[in-house]
Amino acid sequence: MGVVYGNSYIDSEEGYWEWFSAALREMQRVGDVVTFTHRVFSLGHIEGWDWIGVWDKPFAAGVRIGNSPILPHWEPIYLFGIHSLGTKRSFTRDVFRYNPCGNGMLRGEVGRAKKRLAPGIKHPTPKPVELYKALALAFSDEGQTILDPFMGSGTTLRAAKDLGRYAIGIEIEEKYCEIAKR
Repeated sequence: MGVVYGNSYIDSEEGYWEWFSAALREMQRVGDVVTFTHRVFSLGHIEGWDWIGVWDKPFAAGVRIGNSPILPHWEPIYLFGIHSLGTKRSFTRDVFRYNPCGNGMLRGEVGRAKKRLAPGIKHPTPKPVELYKALALAFSDEGQTILDPFMGSGTTLRAAKDLGRYAIGIEIEEKYCEIAKR
């Protein structure tokens, strides 16, 4: 797209949603899709989802919504292709609660697991490995391959490896590739 990416999560409006929608269509041709993106703004742009899960993070810091007292503590998780999974799989809730706890700790509701963000990892939108493990358990099977076209610091790859899944990560920023290798 010719847009400099850099260390920011503010995507350029120019062509972004058209590109993102086209990428989603292609990914859906080969498998189920789980994606995070901007909160409410994305509702007007993303089509074809089966359900929206929620990453509930009540103690998260964030940016206020406009000139309001609202401080968002959630992110949508768009789910595509979930009906192909069938009912033989164990059920999962559509609200995933993982709370930043301070001092770099991330507490997960699943197993009350605690994980530290690795020292020196500076990413504009870090995600807890335990959240990605819960998503991988819910929407993939051992031995399957998970594709992360926006790999960042490698959270998806770490979760997949820990759960016996294969993973492919794609990342435009070399510094995040170096972090993911660690």
